[in-house]
Amino acid sequence: MENVVSPVVKFVKVLAKNYLSRPQKYPFFGSIELTRRCNSKCKFCPYSRYDTEGDMDLTTEQIFKILDQFYEIGIGAFSFLGGEPLLRKDIEDIGMYLKENGIISQLNTNGILLEKRVEELTSSLDCIMVSLDAANRKLYESIRGVDAFDKVIGGIKDALIYAKDNGCIVITNTVICSKNLDEIPSLIKFACDELGVHGMVFDQVTLKKNWDVDRTTDSKLFPQKHVHAINQILKFKKKGYPILTTKCYFKALVNNKISFRCMPHLFCCVNHKGEVAVPCYDSNYTKYYSLLNHNLRDIWFSKEAIMLREKVKDCQKCYMHCIIELSRLVGEPHRYPKDLLEWVVNTTTFKKRIKKTYKS
Repeated sequence: MENVVSPVVKFVKVLAKNYLSRPQKYPFFGSIELTRRCNSKCKFCPYSRYDTEGDMDLTTEQIFKILDQFYEIGIGAFSFLGGEPLLRKDIEDIGMYLKENGIISQLNTNGILLEKRVEELTSSLDCIMVSLDAANRKLYESIRGVDAFDKVIGGIKDALIYAKDNGCIVITNTVICSKNLDEIPSLIKFACDELGVHGMVFDQVTLKKNWDVDRTTDSKLFPQKHVHAINQILKFKKKGYPILTTKCYFKALVNNKISFRCMPHLFCCVNHKGEVAVPCYDSNYTKYYSLLNHNLRDIWFSKEAIMLREKVKDCQKCYMHCIIELSRLVGEPHRYPKDLLEWVVNTTTFKKRIKKTYKS
């Protein structure tokens, strides 16, 4: 059981090392869009609309080359993104490669293919984050566009069983959208009380400019319901449910006002072509640099990269919790002591939740 808590402990150690002993211009978190192929048809996501015919995913060897550069520059945590990463057959090999280099690994998946690979995945990864936006089959299909609810729930259940022995944490990610605003309380109870997931993360529908969709449209459709749904999440969080998203993020959504200084040097995002986005995926200034032909360290500390990051330092148009929370917690914890304290409480709650799950 102690092994399962170890990713949390590992995260604290890496955070302390990066923040206390290194200049903050170094990245902390890395991600790779392993593919743009997807087996879901979510209403709020562009991947189902991409024409991926003819697209070539990065090879395993190319990914290893990029991960070597991540390791060299000191990135401490890493996410597999998509599309749907489990459409690839090499996730377990890539996860073990990260584990051998001491990098925390997280798989973001829709869970449709999870059930067939849980033993290997929980052995090779520190965290599996499964998208779960509904607590029943009908609503799931309405949001995700596919009839796969039973497969996803089966995968989560099996992953939780194997996680006990394999040192992996299993959490869910819920996208708050117009279709599930009234169902948030039942979803929290279902995920935590019935399934027994180790934690829940919530995100807002946040659509990039180049997706040609207004990023705030969905919350504007039902503003009162939207605020009510977020307040319900906060109530469950106060009761001790393992909701890992911070209060500052939820309150920003309620007030439609983000208060933080963006620190894009903390997150290193690589697309499906092996190109790193500087300063981030979504800005008017973004440029892409191939990590297959250039070295990440040289790119990251180049005058051009520093100049591009400086241009977005006051950008507060992003609603992505991973960027907001990382910028505040890792970037300037001395300015946001309440966020830091909440994160410590979250970590403690996380450990207690895991122990409680195993006792039952």
